[in-house]
Amino acid sequence: MKSIPPLFAFLLFTLPLFAADPAGQVEENRRIEQEIRNLEARWTEQANANKQRERENRNLERVIAQQQAVIAEIGAQPKGAAAPGSSAVWSEHAAVPAPAVPPAPADERKTVYRQKFDNSFRVADSCAKFASIRQQEDGEPALAIDWPAGDGKTNPCVLLWLKSDGIAGEKVRFTVLVRAENISKPSAGHLGGKFGLMVTGGNGKVDWPAATIGGGSFGWKPVSFTADIPYGVRSVAVLLGLQGVTGKIQFRDLKAELAE
Repeated sequence: MKSIPPLFAFLLFTLPLFAADPAGQVEENRRIEQEIRNLEARWTEQANANKQRERENRNLERVIAQQQAVIAEIGAQPKGAAAPGSSAVWSEHAAVPAPAVPPAPADERKTVYRQKFDNSFRVADSCAKFASIRQQEDGEPALAIDWPAGDGKTNPCVLLWLKSDGIAGEKVRFTVLVRAENISKPSAGHLGGKFGLMVTGGNGKVDWPAATIGGGSFGWKPVSFTADIPYGVRSVAVLLGLQGVTGKIQFRDLKAELAE
């Protein structure tokens, strides 16, 4: 008589157990799924923490390099010379104050997104009712949002979807030039001109970091804000427009840069 193969024997004896207790098997599947979700959440949390430490290390390395450059410059000066940035006389035994660390030059920041609203930009059909590209007095284009009448419930905004590959786990600074005309008085601090993000995390939670623009009329001015984009992010969209108000607002030269 031939012997039963081990795998076949295992299935032969275990399948009746599963069939006899389907509720128990369903519960076991749910438990495993929950464990997987917990592991994914812990991985995302750890990845974000690691990215934060990387940013802190880069900042520390830059500070150390700047301090070393200052020390080298001081060491190269003859005795009795003034310390850099100071009118005090240098003494061999004087304590050297730590110099202020300047921010990284603009050209050292990495631009991850830029939108100048030129001929390559197209306003979506769904936004054509209130949004258009208009040439300005200097010949440069701008995204114009015009909402002369509204019930306070409609928010005329243009959404620009970003690729999350280069910004996940990063601190990102968003900047745009804005001018406004007769924006009605906002009834709350988060209403008025809108320049912000819609960030959908891996767990489905949506965050809304944004700058404060408010209402009224004003000429061109830069507006910016900084946001932490988490690891495992599902989507990131820039919002440009109006929220809970009426009026006109224009945007030009939108940039997103990695911030240290």
